[in-house]
Amino acid sequence: MGTVRDLRAGRSNQPWIDFLDNEIATADPQTSRHAIAKIFRRSLFSTRGCLPSDAALQLDTYYQETYLPSNPELKDQDDKGMVAFLAGLYGLVVDLMFYIPYHHGLQYTLIDFLYELRHLPPKEIKFEGETCLIYEEEPVLEKMMNEKWEVNNRTDLRAPPPAATITKDEPDPEELEKKCSAWVNVSAFAARCIEAGFADHFKEKCTIPCMDIAKALEEDHPPGIKRNCLIRVAVQYIMIAGAKICQQKIGKAKTEEQQMWLGKWKIWAEKLLQLAEQNELEPGLTSEVREAHGTMVALQPRLFKFKR
Repeated sequence: MGTVRDLRAGRSNQPWIDFLDNEIATADPQTSRHAIAKIFRRSLFSTRGCLPSDAALQLDTYYQETYLPSNPELKDQDDKGMVAFLAGLYGLVVDLMFYIPYHHGLQYTLIDFLYELRHLPPKEIKFEGETCLIYEEEPVLEKMMNEKWEVNNRTDLRAPPPAATITKDEPDPEELEKKCSAWVNVSAFAARCIEAGFADHFKEKCTIPCMDIAKALEEDHPPGIKRNCLIRVAVQYIMIAGAKICQQKIGKAKTEEQQMWLGKWKIWAEKLLQLAEQNELEPGLTSEVREAHGTMVALQPRLFKFKR
């Protein structure tokens, strides 16, 4: 994977600012996404900064005092326009994450912002015939995360051919690395959402992380950009959300399905140890692999025997 410097394309060394500025300049001013981009730019992403709680209050105030009054027909709808509003919010948040490096503190800032939304007075709406509470338990975040994963998942990319043989239908190595770096970024954010408990009410819970971890650690991949991406995505899920994944998939390991996941847990941990001991990865990734292995052992110590 590239360094942080490699990720910082655009007019500045903060591509997430370039992204927001472009959204404000080009998005339809009548949409909630445009308004939310402006709120983010003048609060969380301004030079002065802003508390996540203040940004959450600004967003809720916009919905109550501007978004609803400008669309009076929404008041008679079951969802009070909230589904479209939240789609604009979560879509923008996830798109931002493609530009914010996986280890950058701004990822935690956005998690804090989403957490502060859950401290606001809840709103009861009906969505697809079911009653849910905004912003505590609603299906829009899960839907947006799943859609972004399906559209942008990079684990199915072919490895790039030699530069001399690249055609317009084949991935350019530099472009592939940018896309893979962005996928690591957004996967780390998804892991943080899981760790923060935002996915506790999801129907699928940890399905996507487990698919990506299995892709990286149960299949053989030749050395290169794609393998680095797959491994780094897997270790981010394990290091950040490993406890949640273990709890939701393995639990007390009493059922047949839980035993199956326990077996997978051991396979994944052994693969991480193998990768670390082979010492073929770049130093930064090797250290992350070792940390992820340690996390897995700590969460299920009885699976592993140690020589004294």
